[in-house]
Amino acid sequence: MHTMFLELGVKSQHSREWNLDEYDSFFDGRTRRDFPYEFTKLYSKYENSLFILNTRNLHSWILSWNKHVNRQYLTWKKEAAAWPPSAQYNFQWINKRKDHHQHVLDFFKNDPSKLIVVSIDKPNWLSFVADSAGFSYEKDIRKNVLKENKLLPEHLKLIKDTLNETYTKYEMTENDIKSLHLDENLISLYKNNL
Repeated sequence: MHTMFLELGVKSQHSREWNLDEYDSFFDGRTRRDFPYEFTKLYSKYENSLFILNTRNLHSWILSWNKHVNRQYLTWKKEAAAWPPSAQYNFQWINKRKDHHQHVLDFFKNDPSKLIVVSIDKPNWLSFVADSAGFSYEKDIRKNVLKENKLLPEHLKLIKDTLNETYTKYEMTENDIKSLHLDENLISLYKNNL
């Protein structure tokens, strides 16, 4: 999305630290490891803002999160807080994600036009976000544009084995694994959802 907004001429920042005076769109942020994000403060301060909840199926998300932790471990050559992976760690993050989704949907239920909900699993999701924000965009980028370190084969195997252990230990069904974890009653309030 950051790349799309730059291509649309919107001053966008993809960073852990946001400069709210110099940019018009922001992705990630310094609090991204802590759910919920500080979007409630931003909502109060910037009344004309749109917020985007982007999600994907649980398996893709938790796999990506483990890969991200592995990149940190390999890059900084020190012990990462969540490396090596564990079923307990995965389950904690799955629950934090679910709670975050619920918190966002609850927060915006009285002002649903301020929230765009999008699954990046869907084709043309970028065009949907652009249209919902008042732009037109026709590209369909299907991969992360960030430079990605390759995982060592043994690390990828460890991640996948740990995910399977997580699903088994916590009795997660195939539906749970493929789920977006969005409350069906709340998601129906949002016209801008894909």
